[in-house]
Amino acid sequence: MPSTRLGKMEQFRHAYRTIDVLILDDIHLLARRNATQEELFHTFNALHSRGKQIILASSLSPSQLQDIEPRLVSRFEWGLLLTLKPLSLPKRRELLSLRASNAHFPLPDEIADLLLSSFPNVESLLVAFDALILRSEEQQQSFQDRESAERLLKDLLAQENEKRLTPEKIIISVAHAFDLQKEELMGRAQTKECSLPRQLAMYLCRKELKRSFKEIGRIFHRDHSTVISGIRKIQKKLDKQDAFLSTSLSQVQKWLKPS
Repeated sequence: MPSTRLGKMEQFRHAYRTIDVLILDDIHLLARRNATQEELFHTFNALHSRGKQIILASSLSPSQLQDIEPRLVSRFEWGLLLTLKPLSLPKRRELLSLRASNAHFPLPDEIADLLLSSFPNVESLLVAFDALILRSEEQQQSFQDRESAERLLKDLLAQENEKRLTPEKIIISVAHAFDLQKEELMGRAQTKECSLPRQLAMYLCRKELKRSFKEIGRIFHRDHSTVISGIRKIQKKLDKQDAFLSTSLSQVQKWLKPS
């Protein structure tokens, strides 16, 4: 290794191993990055031995991480595990109102409702709001109604609609993960090869889309008691950390996650 590169690496290590707080997002993206994992392992140890704060975030719990060294996963589990939930509608409305106030940009209720209903993700919501300001100024277009705002945000609305999670996307992704045809998953077969994926798809419709048991029953052509039973079976398996189901669920969630 050239001395210049080695020198920069030593500077990097010193910088990160002498800080008071380390915050890392998307830990799951370190999968198969062996050199990076090695550096993180030693950095983690250095900070932990000095009693410094380490905050890590990931789309998966430590036990569900794939292709991360076991010694790192073990350390990730040392601390307090918290699940972060998306902001509720009232909180997102409050955030949007604050953003508009700081930008000195009057935002009619009708336009706020459009943004909140069309962009459920906070990041995409703020991107759309900023775009609305810039485009209205660039095109010197004032807007007072929903239609004029929709014209200014036409491309972003189309992109968001393409990303929007639907029961159809869930069903297709689960079927693909279990090497099934959609028709097999939705059919009447009660074999484990078909019933488990079907129950998982029901579980995801409940968990990700917040659909009622009756709505899910209509989608899968089952009565709501069957849906409740199937979802409970999946939850029990996940609570027991069923390796096969956890791995399958992680794969499906990865496919469903907007790029």
